[in-house]
Amino acid sequence: MQNRRCNTSLATHPAPRLLLTLAALFACRPCLAASPASAVEILMTHETAIEDARRPAEFLRAGPVRLKFADGELRYLRVGDKEIIRRIYFGVRDGTWATAMPRFTQMDVEKADDHFTIHLAASCKMKSVDYQWSGVITGDTDGKITFRAEGTPNADFDSNRIGLCVLYGNASLAGQAFETDGATPKGVFPPLVSPKLVGEKFHALRYATADGLNVACSVEGATFDMEDQRNWGDSSWKAYAPLPYAYPRVAKGDKKVQTVTLTVGGKTDAAPSPQDPVRLRIGKPIPGAKFPKLVGAADFSKSVIFSDINFGREKFAGAKTISWRYTPTIHLPDNDTIMETLPAVADEAHTVNTFAPQAALRVGPINLAEHGHDPREATPFAAAWAAALVKSLARGGIEEAAFDLSPGPANAVLDALKPYAGREMLEVETDPTDSHHVVAYAVKDGDGVAMLVINHTPRAWHAVIESAGPAKAVKVQQLSPATGQEQEAQMTDGKVSIDLAPFEVSRVVLPGIGK
Repeated sequence: MQNRRCNTSLATHPAPRLLLTLAALFACRPCLAASPASAVEILMTHETAIEDARRPAEFLRAGPVRLKFADGELRYLRVGDKEIIRRIYFGVRDGTWATAMPRFTQMDVEKADDHFTIHLAASCKMKSVDYQWSGVITGDTDGKITFRAEGTPNADFDSNRIGLCVLYGNASLAGQAFETDGATPKGVFPPLVSPKLVGEKFHALRYATADGLNVACSVEGATFDMEDQRNWGDSSWKAYAPLPYAYPRVAKGDKKVQTVTLTVGGKTDAAPSPQDPVRLRIGKPIPGAKFPKLVGAADFSKSVIFSDINFGREKFAGAKTISWRYTPTIHLPDNDTIMETLPAVADEAHTVNTFAPQAALRVGPINLAEHGHDPREATPFAAAWAAALVKSLARGGIEEAAFDLSPGPANAVLDALKPYAGREMLEVETDPTDSHHVVAYAVKDGDGVAMLVINHTPRAWHAVIESAGPAKAVKVQQLSPATGQEQEAQMTDGKVSIDLAPFEVSRVVLPGIGK
């Protein structure tokens, strides 16, 4: 077994500047910086961010745990197909909840087939904020992962929170019971969006899945609280552990240390399902899901953010119409965050239905940046995101939605989908069940169905549509990256194969299906 060392100790590597100046805009709280950057500043920041984001991710393993390491974060920690933790990272906030993102001066990765060690050093600067931290992350062969971080302010400044954060993914854990050693010893990851803390004042959280996997995550040097990030459009619960500074003021030279430790036990021998090809099959109608009417954003100027609604339910309980805006980058603006937040808007809508069941639901404006426009809106990436988000809007029973995106393939795709407004939406079953790469759904279309097949990753994938229907000919049209002519594809043994380019959106018309 050989170790592979990836050395990126670069003073010139601005770590996810995909995040740097933007952090002042994309706070993880509804309280934003008092003086948001101009649209020009946002544009320049995003262009720099996209350039910096080209550094390849590392795919690592600690015994049975597989994960992605990108931008100084551990992401998508899985045992087999089960996502056990969404992310672990170190965050620095100022006194307005704006995030000073790290500029890494060291990022060394040593990895083998079943273990790894990472050394990090970073500087976080923004306006008055000046903070430096270093970290060592280890992944052992038994599945134990530790993230030790040591940080020091280089100046006195105001801060609301500094420390390690652990995100738990909604799709994987909704309804899952957990235990802590804190103020709420027993709890459940709530299916609906909680306006209250999900956990308080704990050092360790443990849960056991139905198939016998045991997961525990603990912190030394701080205490966890846990909030529901769907209040701000994300798709996770955040357990945050502020270092014990005298908030809201941190003092120059006041060094603090903390460690987060993850362990797994029980049934850890599950193997991940093969991912390629992704197999698709037309399923049943999604209860209550109809394709939303896609409208202009001009009449959504008074929309509030969802947290205003969920935290002030009594003001909206009798409303006939409820509108809120949606931006997936309020927490972090990296590409992974944008795609992983897709299910959140449906959970938001289901939550509103519990206290305002009579209200017509509208979402808009929908865009990638809270202020101005993001250059990614004019790329196939945004087209894939927008087409996939429509599925979540329909699942939530959203009647009208207004995308406000820069000219480009996303608008072309949305224009092609507008005629489906009001049509019943059908589920498309995927194999593997939890596909991390392809999103698909279908709507009634004449005497058959139209299936949207969306690759929301930067690599090509192969998809196979399986159907027992009587279709004789299938029409395939690539709506993005480049709108092409419809092509006829003959089915073979009731199956249609599609090669999906990065961020491709294809429409597949299946005549005779669903009669």
